[in-house]
Amino acid sequence: MPHTKSRSIVWFNFFSNNAPSVRYRGTYLLDHLGKRGISSEHYLPKRSLSSFLRLSILVTKLLFTRTATIVVVQRVSSFGFYARLLKVLIRFRKRTHYFYYDLDDAIYEEMANDAQIRWFMQHFHQVIVGSEELVRYAKQWNSNVRLITTPVVSTDLKASPTFSDRLTLGFIGCYWGTHYQNMQDWVLPALIELDFPVTLEIIGAEKDKERQLTEKFLAGSSVTLVFKAINDWMDEDEINTAMMNWDLGLAPLNDTVVCRAKSAFKVKQYLNMGIPAVSTIVGENPKFIQNRHNGFLYETIDELKMILTNYYHLSEQERILFRNKAKNSASEFQLENISKEWINALKDQLL
Repeated sequence: MPHTKSRSIVWFNFFSNNAPSVRYRGTYLLDHLGKRGISSEHYLPKRSLSSFLRLSILVTKLLFTRTATIVVVQRVSSFGFYARLLKVLIRFRKRTHYFYYDLDDAIYEEMANDAQIRWFMQHFHQVIVGSEELVRYAKQWNSNVRLITTPVVSTDLKASPTFSDRLTLGFIGCYWGTHYQNMQDWVLPALIELDFPVTLEIIGAEKDKERQLTEKFLAGSSVTLVFKAINDWMDEDEINTAMMNWDLGLAPLNDTVVCRAKSAFKVKQYLNMGIPAVSTIVGENPKFIQNRHNGFLYETIDELKMILTNYYHLSEQERILFRNKAKNSASEFQLENISKEWINALKDQLL
């Protein structure tokens, strides 16, 4: 008797909505697909009895149902009970359900052992990734790899910085580890050599160490440093409003595997708000930044200094033109369009 299909997805995440990957590639995507008639069960692991019971019920259903279901596992890489249970599921029900593994970061580079990721990739039907670097990695373990970039949620808000004698630059993201190092290596050295006033606003600096190091580095310069807090990372309007007065958005990347594998999410957030983005020529960023059109690309600190200086001397009308081009370039990676790519990836399994 053939198995029947359904318009249903069971999505297993590696973390809570505190992680941007979960929000934009999971929670928001599933909400949007729900509006198109595709139902879903979204499991976000927690250390609680209720979470354990829900996981057990979901897996039990998948083990015993005859209805084919799409199962997505996003970035699960641990060696604990959660991963083992998912491995049992795929071992016994690979002929019934269709399994996707979603990877949007080079977490394997920061792990002592990436064996779990490799196992999932080898045994799942298809791997979805967020960058060309990850395509190369994933194809070592599975020939069926599809690149779907991380989307942003469209907004009617648009940056409208006050034209003044001060340039306002912004950075959003986890301001620690790789992200802090990128700023330390590229942006901060350029800023202290500028001969005009700059405000640097940073969203996401939640650790005292990086705050203090940044304050110390910029002490005595013409840079005014501002750390901004977000109360609710699920509130897109709050996040976008915090960037409203930025002239340029900063997205520096060093040429490492981790940075090349990123899905240019910062760049997309800036362009989505009509903020021209500034980045090194690394990884996915040049795919979305059209140099001197909706942003700027550079290869040296001196080039970055020149970009900032030239932009500072632009007229208000010239800056408005850049902002308009930035905003207009954002539609291709907004959730409405990226959800269509997911539907194309899932279509053979949907009823």
